[in-house]
Amino acid sequence: MAAHHDTWLKRYFYMKHMSCSNVALPKTRTDRFKYFIWNTYAPIHPRIRNSLLACKLVRHSGRQPFLIGYLASGITYQSFIEKIEEIGYCKHLLAWQDDDEVVSLRLSDGFTHQYHLRIFSDGEVRGHYEYTPEAYPIAHLARVHFRDEREFFLQQFHEYITPAYELVKKDKVILEYTRAFVCFFYNRKCNINK
Repeated sequence: MAAHHDTWLKRYFYMKHMSCSNVALPKTRTDRFKYFIWNTYAPIHPRIRNSLLACKLVRHSGRQPFLIGYLASGITYQSFIEKIEEIGYCKHLLAWQDDDEVVSLRLSDGFTHQYHLRIFSDGEVRGHYEYTPEAYPIAHLARVHFRDEREFFLQQFHEYITPAYELVKKDKVILEYTRAFVCFFYNRKCNINK
């Protein structure tokens, strides 16, 4: 019976079609529970997200910051996506959909962090490094540890992208206060557990 249970667990945790297919299986019991819950929810997330946006219960528009560049001339979406999937990126279901986004992909950096890459219909490519929504959903939404990793992305596929630059707009004040509160909350939580 135990062998059957182990096989089912391994199969569940390594399903390719799930959003976290390339996320390392967490070590702690709490993180494994989060992993299980988010993997179960991930396939229906796009429908729920789109429904909430259509009903105007949540709002999201524009494109997230950190422009990397544009697809180089002669490079198709398909060839670029195949290249980055070879590196280990996979479709990211647990994400906002930015305006004119063609695909959202991510490369995990353990269970807690990810490199998130977006490709747009005009050939624009944007990317950033952040918490995974599975590990820290509130910190992920508040953009804690949300940073530019332009050099990392360009190093991986520089022949596929023509670099471009833009000034990063300052965040709204409410987002900065939310981020500060979340940082305080997580730091306090960490101190209690030590």
